[in-house]
Amino acid sequence: MENNENNQFVPVNENLGNIMFDVVDLPSAGILYPNGKPQVTVEGMCAKDESILLSPNLIKSNKAFDTLISLKAKDLGMQPDQLLPGDYDAILFNLRVTAYGPEYETEVTSPFTGEAFKETVNISKFQEKGFTDVCDKDGYFKYVTKKGNVFIYKYLTLADIRRVQSIADSRVKMLGGANTLIMDKLKAQIVSINGSQDKTKNDLYLEKMQIIEFRELRSRINEVEAGMDLTYEFTCPSTAQTFQARVSIGTDFFYPI
Repeated sequence: MENNENNQFVPVNENLGNIMFDVVDLPSAGILYPNGKPQVTVEGMCAKDESILLSPNLIKSNKAFDTLISLKAKDLGMQPDQLLPGDYDAILFNLRVTAYGPEYETEVTSPFTGEAFKETVNISKFQEKGFTDVCDKDGYFKYVTKKGNVFIYKYLTLADIRRVQSIADSRVKMLGGANTLIMDKLKAQIVSINGSQDKTKNDLYLEKMQIIEFRELRSRINEVEAGMDLTYEFTCPSTAQTFQARVSIGTDFFYPI
């Protein structure tokens, strides 16, 4: 996510400074949205916007980032939670870099020693990754597993994922047991299996799948998905050996100081 070279600085007032606008490329290229827009114009954060990130009510309801994007993404044309997660993240990364700079301290565990350590990474180096497969006219994707089963699936918006997660969390609180989020999310993504759109039968099929095929399907869906590539090369402080790992973005993402 290199800084866009066509940043526009619009003078407002000599006493108020400048408002910065940036054009953010959406990893999905907008192909699954009704407006089909591949880019969005984002206004840079100012001091006043920090009040959004510090609002107890917005933080408690997990709406702080939604509110920030709705204010700063000037030509989005939809509610922030209607975005695909990768596009949502791309806008947040742009806001974070332009407001606080590219440095972000994260914690990672060395595969050589098993010890956790902190390292400062340059998040402006993360790249957007587009879809690696082509969808049909309805926005659906197709995959045939090694066993020959044909799956038609879709990608969920952030609102879809939140809904699935809420149901999974509620089920755990009420009934106990393991969290079924991974299975529930896949069920929500599957449109048809071998031509059948019977959701009840398809859900049961997914539950009874052999693990090797289940993992193959999930791996394929994750591989095709558009989003931010958060892979980073770390150096183990004890052995000086390098390794790649995914950067974990924590709740302090917008609080670097």
